[in-house]
Amino acid sequence: MSVAVAFLVHDDIEFFEAAAESFRGAGELFAFVSRVSWNADQGDYKATIALAEKLRLTVIEGDWTDEGIHRREAYALLKERGFTHCLIPDTDEVIEPELLTALLKLAESDLADRVYVQNDTYWKSPEFVIRPRERRTPMLFLNLHTVEHTYLREFSGGRALVLGEEYGILHHMSYAGSDSRIRRKVGTWSHKDELVPNWYSKVWKGWDMDPMSNNLHPTHPEAYGWAERIPVPEILASTFKAAEPVSIEADLSKMSIVIPVYGAAEELTECLQTLAPFASLLKEVIVVDNASLDNAREVAKSFPFVTLIENEANLGFAKASNQGYACAAGDYVLFLNSDAFMPEVALRALIRSLETSGSIAAVGPYSNNVGHFQATRITYTHLDRLGLYADLFASLGQDDIEIDMLVGFCLLVRQSVLSEVGAFDERFGLGMFEDNDLCYRIRRAGYKMLISGTSFVHHVGSKTIHNAIPQPQRLLEENSRKFNHKWQEDLQTGFVNCLPGTSSERIVFNPARKPEKLREQIVKLAKKARISLCMIVKNEERVIDACLKSAIPFFYETIIIDTGSTDETIAIARSHGAQVYEHPWENSFSVARNQSLSYATGDWIFWLDADDTLPLASGEAILQAALQAPSDVHGFVVPVQFLDEGENSGTRVDHVKLFRNYPGLKFSLHIHEQILPALNEHPGRIARCEAVVYHSGYDTSEDGQKRKRERDSQLLALDLADNPEHPFVLFNLGMTAHFTGEHEQAIQWLTDSIAKATGAESHLRKAYALKGVSVREAISPEAAIPVFVAGLERVGWDPELYFHLGMTHSMLGNTEAAIQAYETIFAEETTGFYSSYDVAIVGHKTLFNLASLYAQIGNYPRAKELWLQSLASSAGFTPSAFALFDAALACGDNKAARDATQHVRSVEGISTNYLSMTEKFLLATDGVPAALRALETAVAECQHRDDAHLYLVKFMLNHDLEHLAEPRLRHLASRNIPDASYFLGIFHLRRGQSELAKAHFERVLELQPGHEDSLKHLLQL
Repeated sequence: MSVAVAFLVHDDIEFFEAAAESFRGAGELFAFVSRVSWNADQGDYKATIALAEKLRLTVIEGDWTDEGIHRREAYALLKERGFTHCLIPDTDEVIEPELLTALLKLAESDLADRVYVQNDTYWKSPEFVIRPRERRTPMLFLNLHTVEHTYLREFSGGRALVLGEEYGILHHMSYAGSDSRIRRKVGTWSHKDELVPNWYSKVWKGWDMDPMSNNLHPTHPEAYGWAERIPVPEILASTFKAAEPVSIEADLSKMSIVIPVYGAAEELTECLQTLAPFASLLKEVIVVDNASLDNAREVAKSFPFVTLIENEANLGFAKASNQGYACAAGDYVLFLNSDAFMPEVALRALIRSLETSGSIAAVGPYSNNVGHFQATRITYTHLDRLGLYADLFASLGQDDIEIDMLVGFCLLVRQSVLSEVGAFDERFGLGMFEDNDLCYRIRRAGYKMLISGTSFVHHVGSKTIHNAIPQPQRLLEENSRKFNHKWQEDLQTGFVNCLPGTSSERIVFNPARKPEKLREQIVKLAKKARISLCMIVKNEERVIDACLKSAIPFFYETIIIDTGSTDETIAIARSHGAQVYEHPWENSFSVARNQSLSYATGDWIFWLDADDTLPLASGEAILQAALQAPSDVHGFVVPVQFLDEGENSGTRVDHVKLFRNYPGLKFSLHIHEQILPALNEHPGRIARCEAVVYHSGYDTSEDGQKRKRERDSQLLALDLADNPEHPFVLFNLGMTAHFTGEHEQAIQWLTDSIAKATGAESHLRKAYALKGVSVREAISPEAAIPVFVAGLERVGWDPELYFHLGMTHSMLGNTEAAIQAYETIFAEETTGFYSSYDVAIVGHKTLFNLASLYAQIGNYPRAKELWLQSLASSAGFTPSAFALFDAALACGDNKAARDATQHVRSVEGISTNYLSMTEKFLLATDGVPAALRALETAVAECQHRDDAHLYLVKFMLNHDLEHLAEPRLRHLASRNIPDASYFLGIFHLRRGQSELAKAHFERVLELQPGHEDSLKHLLQL
């Protein structure tokens, strides 16, 4: 066996010396130097010859204008000289000694004729390597007698063998070196006509400004994903000196680090190991263990710099963090998740950012796995390189960004600010939204927060959540409601435009509307307005506390008639200072209401139900209405808004809630009691107050609804017996029958009510609307149209009647008539009459329906305009975003499709709807690889959402990416998620592994008995 090493070269010699030295000892080294380049572009070949001779290579000159000719003649000459095997590196390829040894042993044992190896391609310098590693495995070693050259670096013949990276790496300096080398390389090679436009200026030079950028290859961008910073390989160290680490001055002795822990001992170990090199510089590291089920406590104890607090139960993130904070002695407190890994440079950067100004209260880093605005691209593939990446990140010198939301996985806060605003709110339990809440209190107190532009912290994500929280999505939704409820007054009064983490908008405060200031004014106004709050209650302990908390500050006195409570209702009411009087229930709401009026001493009366709440802004408006009422106004309409569908939807019913306390004033009727007839006996008029009462505690339980129906039926019968011809009594009977689905009976009652109404009674509009819908349900859509038309002819313009008219025409396919009806809704305003309808009728629901009709007739611009108006009216009504997305994508309006996708994300977070839209958009515009990258990035930001992981897995399975799906499925299945086991069963079915598939389907049935698809597959197996 005789081995040669053949370098084929013209003038690319920047790394020639390192390459030649790495192959020395393998055999005779040859330099086949072409005096002309392969594309006839002349370079300095004489310098190549000089260097080759200096390096003691055998130099053979020629004029080879084609790579194929160059290679074939070189290998033929070596064969003539008696060589049996040949190593064929380029002059920018450096081999590791162990790989060279492996190749020579292969030649000796005659196990292969063509040997392919793993190679790392470098970018700019040996400090940056292309990732993922190129799929291309270059052929490096060949048998000269059995292998033939075919094209470029492609060969045929003989036995082929591919070596794994465990045998060593070939270091390819293809895109390392000087700018002049790269400019010449891409300007002279055979693929120069395929170059990405402006690649040199935008990608090669642009990377210097943004080393996190991706898609770097000059002709096939996705082939070079990104450049990862690595320790310079030992064999290349002599050719390059690594950059000096970034130096950031910061006093670490001011720092207390608090780490709450519940399990995930492996991650805690990594976290503490990351801190260990600089732990002696810190004030302290406090670990609070929430009764971990693994050996997390032992891990903490094994680090001598850790102070351990041991709890006997899982107290949740907030409480554990607060325990640590209570013991912290540092000027600054860093709340750090146990699965967050903090390089020293990142901590120093956080401190530097915090100390920029005394007005800055809290700072957070960028991370690989975090929500909101702190996520950034990463270019490291292993935690061993985290320090290098964090150093690179710091070296970029990005500006800090002022922000309203910082995620609690790594949150640095001034101790003094925590003392002022308080630490985490422990009402959020096991976790989620406690960081939103703390951030808001910090901003509310007038402080600023920053994302440090030079700090990067690695976050594994989801480990603690999955360990501590059995159903994270349910807790997320529950705590979201808690958070919004806690600060709803700030929103309702206009003090703030949004809450942190709930909108992409920046927070804007209006100091004049701060609730605390408003309450001081309200106390004074309530004394002047002299409004008596009158209520009747029975067994209302579930809701009365919230009602009285919201309402009492606005009233001169609170009168409560209790009609037989057996729970804590009376005690709760008296604890709020209410005057409680006990009277037996006499089967009449009016009787009870009138008893409350008899105790009232105020100038005005306002009445509420116990399951109502009064927003602060509405309370203000009510006070102003009473104080500024003209003498001819004896009452005010204040609508009651049902909140079963949120504040932007649900029925809003006009009631005369505020009225003068005339002597002898009485409510009438046993149920749906009315004060208006009594008020109408006095000279004057009813005005409208710009306020709303929220019917927020309605009992929707089955038992509650059953009791209500039984009581209401009895009272309705009493009213009918007393007033058999009263149109409002007949209306109430029809309304009850309508909502219980007894449409034929409803039609009879409502027809009688309409016939007996003599004028513009307050219920007349609603009677026509309910009758029309009942006719549509019980008879036909065609029969309903005359009912709606008759109603409009009698009462005039009415939004609810036009809405149902439009809907009915749409059901019948009368598109133009439906459009006309819907458009008419926005022609007038709902003032001057009593109303009761879903407020979304004059907002997003009608706009959505109208947009859909315009889309049907091919008028996309008008449909788009209306869908956008619908979203502006109610951002949470995502069907408008879905419809706009589909229509925009079909029309090629990519911007609108992207905007709709982002809107859904702003409302729902990284939901399956958002993921579906992202997938559809990218499949239509960029293809499967782009869609996969986007989905992986999105899912990485919401590690706690199993549905997001499952969506990504389905995508992978649908696009033949099983090798990527399998590890994710196994992780999800290990946490007893039925769908994960099901898809693993499908995965094994596709591979023909029936027994494994069967085991997974059986596991699904253990977790979710009756799972139909699993049962079907098991029967087939």
